[in-house]
Amino acid sequence: MDQRGTGRSSPITTANLSRQGSPEQQVEYLSFFRADSIVADAELVRKALVPSSNITCGKWSILGQSFGGFCAVTYLSMAPQGLAEVLMTGGVPPGILDACSADQVYGATYQRVLLQNQKYYSRYPADVQLMQRIVSCLANLPEGGLRLPSGTLLTPRLLQLLGLSGLGSGGGFERLHYLLEEFFDGDGEVNPTFIKGFESWMPWDTNPLYALLHEAIYCQGAASNWSAHRVREQRFNAEFDALSAAQQGEGPGAAVNKACPEMFRCWHGTHCRSLLCLLASPGCHHVCLMGRTCFCICRWTVMLWML
Repeated sequence: MDQRGTGRSSPITTANLSRQGSPEQQVEYLSFFRADSIVADAELVRKALVPSSNITCGKWSILGQSFGGFCAVTYLSMAPQGLAEVLMTGGVPPGILDACSADQVYGATYQRVLLQNQKYYSRYPADVQLMQRIVSCLANLPEGGLRLPSGTLLTPRLLQLLGLSGLGSGGGFERLHYLLEEFFDGDGEVNPTFIKGFESWMPWDTNPLYALLHEAIYCQGAASNWSAHRVREQRFNAEFDALSAAQQGEGPGAAVNKACPEMFRCWHGTHCRSLLCLLASPGCHHVCLMGRTCFCICRWTVMLWML
């Protein structure tokens, strides 16, 4: 089942989201894409497809992966009568008694990302020098980055977002390595092949839900207040300072799963800048609120699979 806002279930894009009106109206619209709504949809599907006369008396089994695991836990809280069993292969919501566990999550995640960076450079040691060269090239351009044909300003920090797929998915190391190899052409200039590849790795304009709501899934009645950005600046700034690492002869670190203000300042067509600022602000918590069984909002990247 494609959860609402994803796949073929009326997917959200920056275009149709902007048609909802003002940033405040868009925030209100996004409140209908929380896990409680996803569970309510699933219950309607179950009642329509699973006969009450079957061996499970109308109940079904669900399998949740990543955010699907969050939804599975919410399902157990809201509609356990519809479940024969629940299987989860990841995505157990942390800190369920906390108003917002995002800081705890990102603190642990950054530690893991540092290990992933070490593994990557251990596998591809020549990429240390290559990344130094790439970061220096971008930083020395007049705008502090490369203006891509789409309008995106590719800065050293935006470059680090390649770690989202490169360090956080199966086969990612190899794909990241091959992409970085394409950065310079035979004359030492930026290769259009890399530019096309980079933008294909960054689907924020066509699939914005992940970037918009990634932090909010860890909140229930409180806002994240740019958690990933704050934790990075307060605790891991030196480790992920790409330009400083390049100047010191070290491998600039890539980062994963992090929405930050820099990303939305540099990305073209980000009609969502004001919206994201509202979502992250302490005054905006109703999108995260799920009542007595609150858990989370939806990601675009992971489906909740119903068996």
